[in-house]
Formats: sequence, structure tokens, C-alpha cells
Amino acid sequence: MGRRAKEQVPQMRHDKERGRAYVRIDGVRHRLGKWGSDKSQATYDVLIASWLASGRVNTDGATVVMPAEPKIAPLPSSSGVLTVADLLALWMEDIAVNGKGIKSSSYGSARAAGRAMSAYLTLPVEDFGPKAFKEVMRNYAKTPVVRRKKQKDGSVVNVERPRTRNYVNATMIRIRKMFQWAVSEELIDESKAWRLQAVPLLDFGDQHAKESDERQPAKPEDVQATLGALTRECASLVQVLSLTGCRPSEVCRMTMEQIHDRHKKVWRYVPKRHKNSWRGKIRHVAIGPKAQVIINKQVETFGLSESDAIFSPRRSVSRNKKIDSKPDPRAKEFYESNIVRKAVARACEVANVEHWFPYQMRYAAGAKARQQGGIATTSATLGNSKKVAEHYAPEGFEIAEAFAEANG
Repeated sequence: MGRRAKEQVPQMRHDKERGRAYVRIDGVRHRLGKWGSDKSQATYDVLIASWLASGRVNTDGATVVMPAEPKIAPLPSSSGVLTVADLLALWMEDIAVNGKGIKSSSYGSARAAGRAMSAYLTLPVEDFGPKAFKEVMRNYAKTPVVRRKKQKDGSVVNVERPRTRNYVNATMIRIRKMFQWAVSEELIDESKAWRLQAVPLLDFGDQHAKESDERQPAKPEDVQATLGALTRECASLVQVLSLTGCRPSEVCRMTMEQIHDRHKKVWRYVPKRHKNSWRGKIRHVAIGPKAQVIINKQVETFGLSESDAIFSPRRSVSRNKKIDSKPDPRAKEFYESNIVRKAVARACEVANVEHWFPYQMRYAAGAKARQQGGIATTSATLGNSKKVAEHYAPEGFEIAEAFAEANG
């Protein structure tokens, strides 16, 4: 089968395995959405129009604007009674419009709460009491998470993973918050939310839920083996993450304008946004000579300005390509934590090593800081209180061993 002539317009294609539509333009695969949907057709039309307008060069500036559909107000419902589905829709809309937006963790938490209550969405809110709350909690704990995983031979299998007790309890707390929000909006009586507070959450050792595994520091040999399977850009990001011990999100948003004291031996990175920004805390990350070499190489190689992302997926190309190769036009300027996590997961499979998460390098840095300088050094390095630093780097067994050897 010959290649498509340059004059021909790329056709929409069907991924039958997933039921999705896509189009390949200049070697880049653009996802369009569900096959046969209005959105996939509209996305295809806009991409092709943008490509033709650019002289068949690129699809920059292609944006899809779907016609606004009449929105059905969730109140009142068809029966005139407020249902759990109605309340969930109102709560999620409030988070999206008046809260942190649809990309926030709050919105994701609301979606998780909706999945847990899927069997009770048609139930009137007035009938959702402590017993229903208990049933939701038990059923959610018993039902595993099913993920589709592609095997090396190309086949796709369903992999089941049990939900942990901590995750189930966190989801149930979100459901409680939904009813508390409903009280604040005068949608339900306050006694409804108070009754749900009386239901105890899952206790430690509950037979229906799995306990969370204790997170361990990433093994240096696994990290080193994985670096070779990552792109140069992502590998550099992971190395800085390992050397500084900061959170993945902090490295993803790093720019030179946020790095101070560059005339000193140790730089000071002060991220504008971080996990404890809402508490009014200022985060200080110490950047030593080894990490400085990696950052300086990024700046010199790509001619970065003060506001440019030091590590960007737009510059992330395969190792078998040149550094200045054409990047994926769909890539964003800054990395996101979940993108780095998925890249590391794929690299672990390629390198055939035990799977580890980028956040585990924070634990590794904390353990190293504790060994070299104690809990005060760990607290300063990780930017946490001493109490929280104990979680990342608990006191080692070596001290107990030394005491037992001398006195036991």
C-alpha cells in the first residue's frame, strides 16, 4: 500500500479496538474523540481547515467550538424531587464555576464520589440516609478498580486492583462534604448531613478493604536503569527531582526567574505555587552543584529565557532523534506530574525493573538527609515540619541495633 500523496487530504480513521476516531497529519496522530460523534467530526473539520490554511504545514491555532446545547437545570427533576444525581450535578457545577475549576483535584474528587454512588443516583436525597451511606461504603470497598493494560504481544487485558481503606474513607468524606454543601445552599435540612456524620468510616484491618502499602524510597539502581529509557528532557527532570528532593509538581513548573542566589554555591528555588501555598508558606528548595549543571545545560542548549520552562514536553523527543527534532505540536509548555508518572511507568517496563513512582525519590532524598544531618536537615530539605518529615524519613533501625549491641 503506497503512501498518501501530499496533495491529498488526510482521512478520518477508526480505532476499532477503543472505538475512537483519529487523523494522522504529517506523521502526528490527532485524537478526535468517540467514533461517529459530532465532536469528533467537528474536531476533524477544524484540524483539516487549519492545516489547509497554513499551506499544509501545521495545525497551529486549531480550536474546536461546539455549538452550545440547551442546559437542563437539575432542579427540579422530572419527578419534582431532588435526587442524588441532581445534587451531584449541582455540586460539581459549583466547583467548576465558583470553585477551583474542572481540572482541580476537588472536581476529580467529586467525580470519584459520583462513581461510588452510581447505584443510588436515582434515589431521592431525602431517602439517602446512614444505611444507604454504609451500603455505598461497603460496596465501594469490595469493588476493585479495573484497568485495561496493553501487553507486549499487543493484546489488551483487564487488570483488577483493590481499593485501599484510606481511599474508600477519603471518598466517603467527599460524599459527606457534598451534603454539607447542600445544607449551605439550603437545598436540604441540616439534620441530613449530621446523620451521615454519625456513620463510622472503615477501621484499620477491615475485611472488605486493603490496607495501603507503606511507600518506600525509590531504589537508586532502578532509577538509574530507567533514565536510559526516558527521553533526554524527561530524564533530566527526573535527575533534578532526585537531587533536590522536591515535589514533582515543583520541578515541572521550574523557571529561571524563580531561582535566586545564582551567584552562590547553592541556589535557592522559590516556586510561586506549591502544596502549602494556601497556608501562606514560602517554599525554599536548595539546588546544589550537580543539579545546577543539569539546569545550566538546559538553558545553554535551548537558549531559555527567564520565564521559559526549564523542562518542557515540547522539547521532549526520542533518544534516537536529534535534539532539535520537530516536537509534538500538541505538547504543552510545562510538564504535568501525571505525565511524568506515566513516562516513568513506561520506562520501567522497557528497562524491565520494578515499577516506581517519581514521588518515591522525595522519600529517598528525605532518608539520605536524615542519615547525614538528622531530622532538622530532613525538614529543611523537604520543606515540611519535623512531624511530617518523620513520615518521609522515619528513624532508622540502625540506632536500635547499635543500642542493642552495646547494652543488650
